[in-house]
Amino acid sequence: MTITATTAGVCECCEVCAPTGYDCRTRGGTAVLCGFSEYTLPSTPPKKYRVETVTLVEVVICPNDGGSGTRAPRTQIDTYNSLTCAVSRTGDFIGTCTSMASDTLTGLTPTTNTRVLSTNGNVQAPGRHYCGCFDYEINVVATRTATLSVEDTEANALTRLFAGAAGTWSAWTATGSGSGGTCLPGTCCLARWELRGAGDFSITYQEAEWRVVRTGLTPSTSYSIKVELWRRVFGVGSYVYYGHQYFTASSDGAGNLSTTGAVANDRGFETYVKGIELCT
Repeated sequence: MTITATTAGVCECCEVCAPTGYDCRTRGGTAVLCGFSEYTLPSTPPKKYRVETVTLVEVVICPNDGGSGTRAPRTQIDTYNSLTCAVSRTGDFIGTCTSMASDTLTGLTPTTNTRVLSTNGNVQAPGRHYCGCFDYEINVVATRTATLSVEDTEANALTRLFAGAAGTWSAWTATGSGSGGTCLPGTCCLARWELRGAGDFSITYQEAEWRVVRTGLTPSTSYSIKVELWRRVFGVGSYVYYGHQYFTASSDGAGNLSTTGAVANDRGFETYVKGIELCT
């Protein structure tokens, strides 16, 4: 398979190419989803949602006179910030009767959770005269419905990753045998993109760039950069030849050339630059 990055004016069969030295650098790390997990039957890969909305509807029953009334629905919303994963809350259920005799699940999907809760009798609620109860003694039957929304995506996780230290590129390092200050191309010129599996909320993600710097070339001349790529399924087996990327760059009036490019990064694979040739 041939990968074409820039093909205008490129004729590989007509070119004269020679290997050239190149530098590499990387950035990345582990990107993590944040938020609320699915309530049941998690997806593969599993999902996180940044917003949980909980609505409470209470029916108040007065045991002394048999009267009843319904309190206006109350809503509580917890939201995870997409950039920081910090959680904030609007609304609350302070004052809700918590001495529940029963808690019955009446509806459950990956993104909804409905429960019916009831008190065990005569819960004191001073100051809340719902229906003329003597001493404000009441029973409460509450329907609590929780709903998840706003999925936190891998793109969100990568944005957070690169907003931190992982977003800083490593220093440019010359490729070579790994000795004398050089690095092996399969290490410092390696792009990686992990797939998530069941129960996995994080991915390893790494970007890589290459750089060619040459002097003493023919001034003001266009050159082709031929980048050989090898790859494998993420973490599995040996690397095999994948294809070539082609780029173009021109020397300046003094015969100097400097150009950079990104290593192709395919989801579910690890890809690195095996070698680069400069072609005229």
